[in-house]
Amino acid sequence: GFELVRRGTLFGKIGMATAADPEMATAVGVNTTAVAIIAFAVSALYAGIAGLLIGPTTFANPYLGDTFGTFGFIAMMIGGGTEKPIAAMFGGLLLGVCAEGANAMINSQASDWFPFIVLVVVLIVSPRGLFSAGNLFRLRPRAVASARA
Repeated sequence: GFELVRRGTLFGKIGMATAADPEMATAVGVNTTAVAIIAFAVSALYAGIAGLLIGPTTFANPYLGDTFGTFGFIAMMIGGGTEKPIAAMFGGLLLGVCAEGANAMINSQASDWFPFIVLVVVLIVSPRGLFSAGNLFRLRPRAVASARA
């Protein structure tokens, strides 16, 4: 949903332009203050929804976000950074599968430390992330060269 809003709507494009170069966005007439306020409000809404979904399944405490935030950061790094949210999603999927596989194969505490091992291995193999351009995997199809006669 977020990626569709980011790429497919006028507000998403204005938000990306404001994030990339706020001075230029202001120069072309974008109210960057309003864009920032709306962006913070939407992120607070997403955080509230996440809290509602996570709260009933775990014991709520002030440090609950540390684990989820750290694993989210690792997923983003595996995916290739902040430019491609879909790549971060695939990084999170890979991280979850690896952590639960380690949990099943090594011991029940492996899902706590194994994501850090995955992060170190990914950063050694591909410092820009697995799904960034020019690395192991690509999320967009390569251009096919036409046959020359």
